[in-house]
Amino acid sequence: MEITQMKKVQEEERKRIARTLHDGPIQSLTNIVWAAGVCEKLLETNLPKAKDEVGKLKQLARNALQELRGAVGDLRNSGGSDWGLATALSEYISTLPSTDFPGIRYSVRGREGGISPETEHCLLAIVHECCTNIRKHAKANKVTVKLKFTPRTLFLSIRDDGVGFDYPQYKFCPGERNKFGLVGIEEQIALINGKLRLRSARGKGTRLLIAAPLHQTGKKLREQEGE
Repeated sequence: MEITQMKKVQEEERKRIARTLHDGPIQSLTNIVWAAGVCEKLLETNLPKAKDEVGKLKQLARNALQELRGAVGDLRNSGGSDWGLATALSEYISTLPSTDFPGIRYSVRGREGGISPETEHCLLAIVHECCTNIRKHAKANKVTVKLKFTPRTLFLSIRDDGVGFDYPQYKFCPGERNKFGLVGIEEQIALINGKLRLRSARGKGTRLLIAAPLHQTGKKLREQEGE
């Protein structure tokens, strides 16, 4: 991968983390400040109501703390892991809030090897983006992340049972594709000479399947289609 391409990947990841911080912890902290102001006023006029609002304020603070922990996990894992992709993904998934991902499952098959730092970085960024989409839009009860290593190809599958969307329609609508981060995901995959297959329909969830070469190979996605 050329240096300019790697810089582009890193810049897109910085933007994604900035969006995550803005939409998550920063928004939550703004709500906490507002709620604290409400409590302050109620202390002078309605003490029982003030106590109720303090309880809500505490929950807001807990949510913000959980979101911050997730953001820290993003930052820690965005550059990869000294122990490899499988471990980096496991660490990241462990930081996801249980309120948004109550039934997430993660599995690894095959022996890890032959992954360049650039490929590892891109795939981590893709998982981060997908999980952000699931949290914001999918309303999923179950999420499955599978990593499979073959001698020449790495397969990454991310599936949820959420509300889904009309992918054929969004495919040709740049604004909506950007809303779901699909443009960034496609660019990441192109940088590592990978292949993408995305399936989604309203009410039927979403499945994203990526094949990334570990060496120079043209492995096809149908190897994993039956799984």
